[in-house]
Amino acid sequence: MVPSSHERYKTGTRVWMVTANREKGGQEWVKADVYRTEETGGGTRVSMREVAGREVFTVVVPHQANTSPHGQQVHEGFTLLERAPRDQSNGNTPGQHVGLFDLPPEIDALLVAKGLKDILSYDLPSVGHLLRLLDIIQQSDEWAATVAIVRVAKHQGWRGGQLPIELGSADVEGVGSRAVFEGRCEALRQLSLIKRHINIALERRNSGVELLDGRRLTIRTRHTLPANSPFRNGYDEANPVCAYYDADFASVRDAVLMRWGGSEVADRRVLRSNDATRHNRLRQLATQPPPIWGCHTTSTSHWPAEGSFYRVIVLHGDQPGQTFAAHISIFSTPTVAAASLYTTEPPVMGVGAARFPQTVRRVRQVMGADAQVVFGNQLDVAVD
Repeated sequence: MVPSSHERYKTGTRVWMVTANREKGGQEWVKADVYRTEETGGGTRVSMREVAGREVFTVVVPHQANTSPHGQQVHEGFTLLERAPRDQSNGNTPGQHVGLFDLPPEIDALLVAKGLKDILSYDLPSVGHLLRLLDIIQQSDEWAATVAIVRVAKHQGWRGGQLPIELGSADVEGVGSRAVFEGRCEALRQLSLIKRHINIALERRNSGVELLDGRRLTIRTRHTLPANSPFRNGYDEANPVCAYYDADFASVRDAVLMRWGGSEVADRRVLRSNDATRHNRLRQLATQPPPIWGCHTTSTSHWPAEGSFYRVIVLHGDQPGQTFAAHISIFSTPTVAAASLYTTEPPVMGVGAARFPQTVRRVRQVMGADAQVVFGNQLDVAVD
């Protein structure tokens, strides 16, 4: 049975509270002591005073709390997490505390605001982990581009292929220290939280070197980019250009998205000397700024010395409600170009592209006339 509010909040109990009277944006978690309780109609008025501070808090808690879907006992934004009288702990010994402010609804509201309601969930064991998750999400900027990568990753079957991702204590602790987290760009902050769920390894060495899947990831500043870099105009401090695998990537997210899987549907290779028109179009598709065919989820890498570009364009699977992922990869040099089409759609009976009817229909719709330019007649199959 859930204890009554009078039993839960005794004089001398130490609690966690969010300050309410500080300047907007300056609210923070503080410790407070219960110094008075008074019975009211159906509940208890609980008065608290900030430890080593001047702020006071007063809330009315009903005698019987409701049960939160996250397992805490709650009332209008307040949660009973643990209970211990103040005299059972001291300033040097970590004690148990009552957390009155209901963290799960605040986290849930933030997930909705950032478009993460169907992407992230959580199962965390303590108020400390909940506080850390709240802080991580608050300091991780906009998630839309990372959400697209998560959707593609799940279609690839990574970590079971199910959404939402359930974050646990290992994920929250895996972001590293506060100094490491705050020293990273927003894209890396997001990736540090979800990395194991999209099958990547991200590590910050003591020297400050970032490793992505065991290989060095070097963040390029705007000042260190060559004047003729193809990525200069689109540079974003929140998702900066980086060097990885001996190539320059348009952004950190581009380096993460440069993965593919599934079945090959079609492929084409052309020499400029034999088919300049098709080569030039592939070159253009590999180098022009996104979006391409209205597709925003792309990955672009560049080898300056060779004049080579490699690009992945997600054609399907990065939006809600889509049941498979399809992408085209394009490799281009000044003399040769190649394109391949991949899908995670389960194959049906047939030959060639006809085994993937949903993919063919979608690719024709997205690429339009370029479907024939890039792949010739390979997608001219009956799919109805």
